Amino acid sequence: MFMKMIAVALFVLVSAMAIGQSSAWEYSTDNSAIDGKVKEIVISEGDRNSAALVVRCSNVCEVYLSTRREILDEQASVRVKFNNSPLKRFAVSRGSGDDSLFFHDPMGVLKAVRDNGGYMTIEFSPFEKTPVTSRFGIWNLPPTILARISKWEEGGGGRAKVKIRATLKAEIQTCNSGYANDVCDRLRAEAHSYHTEASCTAHGFHWEEVESDIQQRGCWIPREGD
Repeated sequence: MFMKMIAVALFVLVSAMAIGQSSAWEYSTDNSAIDGKVKEIVISEGDRNSAALVVRCSNVCEVYLSTRREILDEQASVRVKFNNSPLKRFAVSRGSGDDSLFFHDPMGVLKAVRDNGGYMTIEFSPFEKTPVTSRFGIWNLPPTILARISKWEEGGGGRAKVKIRATLKAEIQTCNSGYANDVCDRLRAEAHSYHTEASCTAHGFHWEEVESDIQQRGCWIPREGD
């Protein structure tokens, strides 16, 4: 048993060293949970230590931005750029500690990180300060996280269309009434954070496949009758 524990410890150490040498992410595990489940934690530090991008996985994964400063109450999205690609918005919610922003679609974010690699730039808004931009290295996610993404994709990646939640349906009706710009802005930010038809429709929004003069291809708030 003792030799087996040493072998496991050496395997974890060698794996961590290998990941550290070829990856932009710092990888660690935490097995202190009361249910005995191992929690994986991977972190990418932003330039100038301005923030940290954190992935935390056990049964499911969370992806959040540790901002190291208080965040605006009303911030519902962040602007994100992968390498030199166009800016996109991702829906977020402020964490309970007021210094973190949790992505609404963590697996969608992880898939985008895997598919783009290189660098990810995030703009967020601290309380009573001008927006802050942090740049993160995101190449070579650890193999165990990549395996989680693949499993999520094999399971459908949210492709099964779900019935729109009652609260979301009410918000969409309020927005379509034309008298609630704040509700519309929040819904648009969430819709635009979903970059595939599967994730868009699974969360109750409308996917526009054909780009027109008045609307781009992508995820939108459902119109009346959709």
